Amino acid sequence: MPPQITPNQLVQLVIPGITAVFSLGFACTWIYDTRLSYLRFLSASFAAFALGSAVQICHLPDEWRLNALISAAFYILSIQLLAQGVLRRAGLRLGPATHVSVFALVMGGIYYFSFVTPNLLVRIYILNLSAGLLMLLTAFLFRKRCHGRTVNRVLLWVLMIFGASFFIRTPLTTIRPLPHSTAPFG
Repeated sequence: MPPQITPNQLVQLVIPGITAVFSLGFACTWIYDTRLSYLRFLSASFAAFALGSAVQICHLPDEWRLNALISAAFYILSIQLLAQGVLRRAGLRLGPATHVSVFALVMGGIYYFSFVTPNLLVRIYILNLSAGLLMLLTAFLFRKRCHGRTVNRVLLWVLMIFGASFFIRTPLTTIRPLPHSTAPFG
């Protein structure tokens, strides 16, 4: 780990900081009305994303393979918690076997393409496409419960656009050759 945070890292930490504020907002709202149990999942989702981002930005740990595993674990956990929160809001849920399977497959791929055959591009695709698939699955399941209220229809569209964005944004981001060091990539 670098002895101090660089000015570039400090600017990059704005995103996890804002995400942590959202997490706190969901947590406070849940504390105010504990009947809205899905807010716990949304709070945890934003917290996991903030932690994953901070780990990646601050190079904690500094060894890139371990950093890739730890940050990916937080990122996939974040998407899983987001999916669970949205589905619980609608009275639905994904089973533990689904979550364990998704987590194990993604982490297995991240491990393989970090330690066995290092490939940043493949790791980016594994993480982003699995997140997109999970969001689209969530939208597909949520669609059954979104008739009537406008807020539910808006949430359905947000889920579909968010899920599709992973399939569109990822190739656009990686269209140019990736740098070999972390500074230019950041």
